[in-house]
Amino acid sequence: MTKARLDGSDWYFRPDAPHAFGCDGCLLLGVCGGLRVKGAAFDCQRFCCRQPDCKLVCFNSPVNYANRMREVGGFDLSTIPQCAPVTIERLRGFAPLIHHAYSRKELFFNETIAISLYELLDREGAPRYFSREHITQNFRISSTAKLIVSGIQKDHLLERIWRSPHRNSIVAMLKTIGVSAFTSPNFSVYNNVPRPENLYNIKRIALFSHEFLSAGVPTALHINACTDADYAGYTEFLATHTEFEAVSFDFITGPGYPSRMWWHVRKLIELRNQVRRQIQLILRGGAHALHGLSAAYSDIVVIDSKPLQTALRRHRMVFGNDGSMKVVENYLPKGDAVDDLLSQNVAAAKARVNFLLKHPRIANSLAKISRQKSHIAGNADDKARQMNFLTNSRVMKTRTDALDQEGVIAATKSKRAANVHKTAEQVPESTPVSGESAKPRSSVG
Repeated sequence: MTKARLDGSDWYFRPDAPHAFGCDGCLLLGVCGGLRVKGAAFDCQRFCCRQPDCKLVCFNSPVNYANRMREVGGFDLSTIPQCAPVTIERLRGFAPLIHHAYSRKELFFNETIAISLYELLDREGAPRYFSREHITQNFRISSTAKLIVSGIQKDHLLERIWRSPHRNSIVAMLKTIGVSAFTSPNFSVYNNVPRPENLYNIKRIALFSHEFLSAGVPTALHINACTDADYAGYTEFLATHTEFEAVSFDFITGPGYPSRMWWHVRKLIELRNQVRRQIQLILRGGAHALHGLSAAYSDIVVIDSKPLQTALRRHRMVFGNDGSMKVVENYLPKGDAVDDLLSQNVAAAKARVNFLLKHPRIANSLAKISRQKSHIAGNADDKARQMNFLTNSRVMKTRTDALDQEGVIAATKSKRAANVHKTAEQVPESTPVSGESAKPRSSVG
């Protein structure tokens, strides 16, 4: 029986294969790059769900397709104008994501602290805070810390902010509280939907980033891609829009899968090499990728809520001499504040990130040893891993065996890892990649 729609086992990008026959006459071929999959597909409409109430951007829903095209002004990123640059403070190391002030009594001090954009908004998408003092009181964080506001969240909250009539007020709030960096929303790019849906979301990411940057907010362009052509589009955009000094990436969902993680790492390294200028990289999760990415990016900061979530469960994080992070029970009477425990967990997470950034060769050797043991844990937000359209429960069960303590999948040594190593060594010597030396360091083996 012929399947009405390809499932996850049929969807796999093969950059070395020619694109599908139906792509030749498509008007979007120049932007899309064509469909290259394992399963049989004439074009991307093979992934159409054929549902009359479907809200995806698809050729089979001409009215919705036309409205979305008009909304973003076409899918080509070159239509976005340039704007004045906004200086972003150089951030490096670890930034704990603080969701709230529950179970804490004292101010939390750290050089860099991250909070979620959606914790700063009400249900209508309007700002709730308009001063740094208000933020300090409600989140119990230091008023002197460098503040990162993360736009990564689930789809329904992303759509809320996209439709929000309070965008100008959000800009005013971010400027008033003095953010050091703001990462744009990560509108989803799925692996098994018609390509216009992905192109629409990529354009929305770029438009949102441009809107906030042009308003004076230090904004990092979020990278969300699933094909070589998607990365090529981002690379060309960053090469021409030199006002963007930072990019962000999310390793806590789909890009953390073993089959894709090292491909994304390699593409991020290639992006930095081709743009040929220093770029701040802001990561959500992805600590295992640091010893590869640090060869290309001199300024990397990792955002993670694991220290807070672990402290709330009365557990303590310990960074061992073997380069692994362990979580142990820590007796604490019910009702006692977790301030000290949070500080200890953040110190452990910071030690791990700094070790991976400063000693990539040693970290790579330890990673090879640690891959012999699999660990199962929740993701960086301590929530269930987000399942995309191609994932079913059976596939999820087999893939969770490789999850580490950070919620990031530790890939085994493969051709992908070898490609990452080769790509990292191609960093141009004329462009310094660190404050110490202009020569690239070794990447993941």
